[in-house]
Amino acid sequence: MKKVLPLVDPVSNNCQSSDLFKNIATDWLTLIGANVVFTTLGEYERSLGRYFIPQFGSRPIDSITYEELSLYLAKLPVCGKTFNNVMTPLRGVFAYAKRSGKILEDITEHIDWRKHQAPGPDPLEPGEVLRVIDYLRATQHPTWHNYFEVAMFTGIRPSEQIALRWPAVDFRREQLCIRAARVRSREKDTKTHRIRYVDLQSRAAQALIRQRELTHTLTGHIFINPCTGRFFASSATAMDVWREALRETGIRPRSARQTRHTYATLCLHAGMNPAYVSRQMGHTNAKMFFETYSRWLDGHANDREKAKMDAFLLAETNFQTGVFTSYVTA
Repeated sequence: MKKVLPLVDPVSNNCQSSDLFKNIATDWLTLIGANVVFTTLGEYERSLGRYFIPQFGSRPIDSITYEELSLYLAKLPVCGKTFNNVMTPLRGVFAYAKRSGKILEDITEHIDWRKHQAPGPDPLEPGEVLRVIDYLRATQHPTWHNYFEVAMFTGIRPSEQIALRWPAVDFRREQLCIRAARVRSREKDTKTHRIRYVDLQSRAAQALIRQRELTHTLTGHIFINPCTGRFFASSATAMDVWREALRETGIRPRSARQTRHTYATLCLHAGMNPAYVSRQMGHTNAKMFFETYSRWLDGHANDREKAKMDAFLLAETNFQTGVFTSYVTA
């Protein structure tokens, strides 16, 4: 478990009372450290240290009023998504303080979450997928051709892909076993904390067969950085290659994480069962898949619905024209 360092108040560090906000925050981080991944714990530490310790750290937590906290939060120059992110550890600290008897009321319960518009999927179209693959095959190290074919034809997350080892591949069953992810040089559980098995589409299977010739005898990792000969500490290098490929092929820029959305929409374009695709992607809730990809689930049904308006207006125009012509003739 990661050791939680005491949160330091740069203004004052004279009072060591256990009721100080900074001390309660440190205790809360220690308490949750065994139950959250190191990346989440690090984000909580940074949020508290940046936004709240300088302002409230040397204060007894029961002296912080709803009015001053809400006014302070109202002035934070952050978007809705960031606001909700930084509020998560703050709510945790106050909830812990209430359970511990340090405060009688959790004032954060009266502070609303902020609304924000989450970005939707921005996948590549089928023709763009082929252009990117052709570009990588012709101009980049074979590892990158194989890497992005696996990415776009399995839908696994970049953090999961760079953690893949050869024992995870079952060529006989044509399956991948996804059991870990790599973030900031450290391996952790998958996002859902569940092992899942992903069926290999033929393009992904062929890419792994090619990659086996490059790395199977080197290390346990499937994908090795061709520049360093070492496994990837993060997905940043892959994103650099992705951005270059999109730029050179004249495709609108988007994050390399869109390879996952690209897989989902390719499957839907191909008419595959949405429930099957959702399971392949490791969604814990199939409803989320249907909501996220509703545009592609509807498919040609959208075109049929749009065509109804044109047909209606055309019929109405013909009717009106017919009445007018009869009147003139009469």
